[in-house]
Amino acid sequence: LEGSRSLVSRIQSETRNLVSDLRQDPGEAADLVGALGELLDQGNAGAGPALSMISPVGGLPALPSRTVHHLRMIAQESVTNAIKHAGAATIVLSVAMDEGGLRMTIKDDGHGFDTTTGTSGKSGHFGCMGMRERCRKIGAEIEWRSAPGEGSTVVVTLPNPPMKEEAP
Repeated sequence: LEGSRSLVSRIQSETRNLVSDLRQDPGEAADLVGALGELLDQGNAGAGPALSMISPVGGLPALPSRTVHHLRMIAQESVTNAIKHAGAATIVLSVAMDEGGLRMTIKDDGHGFDTTTGTSGKSGHFGCMGMRERCRKIGAEIEWRSAPGEGSTVVVTLPNPPMKEEAP
């Protein structure tokens, strides 16, 4: 029953995100820190791991809504994987700008996994493949750092993030 409730909650959340994405002007600027904060609020509403975020003092510049949407969905999938597959007790999201561009990191203290085989996609599992595809769409790179028994870190790097989106 708890598993079914969790699945229904996730489906509702994803549906809300899709509808919101459809309604938002693609050229509109969006706040990544705010979008990730909403994700944390949803995750911290129920039982489960402790979710927290580290964001830069003063925040980040506004990004195109499409970019923020894809980064939020990548973070959501990372959190879901940490809960569902790693048994994590704590998950920390962080975002920062540095000389390499925008860097989003999702770190957990779960079981960890072998990154050489664990992100290639298994039959019926599309999470990591979908994360790669979302990164390709926005020009970002994704990397998984993990080892069995050592937790996992997902690092998404968006070099020179666009601050204004071109009209389609």
